[in-house]
Amino acid sequence: MPGKYVFLTLVDVIDSKVFTESKVAEWREHLLDSYEDVLHPIKAKIDSVSPLKFFVCDSLINEVLANAVIGMRKVIDGAHPIESPNIFKIAAYLTYWWLRHKPVSIHYPPR
Repeated sequence: MPGKYVFLTLVDVIDSKVFTESKVAEWREHLLDSYEDVLHPIKAKIDSVSPLKFFVCDSLINEVLANAVIGMRKVIDGAHPIESPNIFKIAAYLTYWWLRHKPVSIHYPPR
């Protein structure tokens, strides 16, 4: 398809009221800390000489956060508007999108 281009831009989900930059950064840190809490017991069970490596895809973490915010914004602006989502709703949306995007990758180098 020469001459046909697709231009993608980031979806701006940050606002100055509920979904602030600091709040989303806090959620990001919480997701990464939770990942580390789950990963440590798994790593302890894997032989230390194994070349198996786990890592988090940064762009997928951004998608997890953006989709969670978009979903929560629909709840806030919906038929029964509320001022902000409660912590259980936030945890539910972050968990749902984490499981949907699966931002953890496993690298096993070829022999």
